[in-house]
Amino acid sequence: MAEMPGTSVAAVKSTLQWARATLRDAPVAGEPGDWRMTPTRANGQPAAAGWYGGEPSAVAVLTTGHGGITRITVFGFPDLAERFAGAPGEPNRHARVSA
Repeated sequence: MAEMPGTSVAAVKSTLQWARATLRDAPVAGEPGDWRMTPTRANGQPAAAGWYGGEPSAVAVLTTGHGGITRITVFGFPDLAERFAGAPGEPNRHARVSA
């Protein structure tokens, strides 16, 4: 799992609970089990590659600070999910992207 220095387990759990509660009734959230997330890193930052319905979907990059997660930036490009983490269940690949 990706390390997040300065981020407590409680802060991460709180953020995940908020995300679940927020997305629970959203029409695009799908059904339980539709989403799969694989931990990875993007340019040295903790990230998660996401698949929806078995298809690559996006990469979410976490920005962390002294108080925990300060920003979640989602890149909705399916090819990034495979580039950063491979398919679900495969060993993680960490990618570095140049601007």
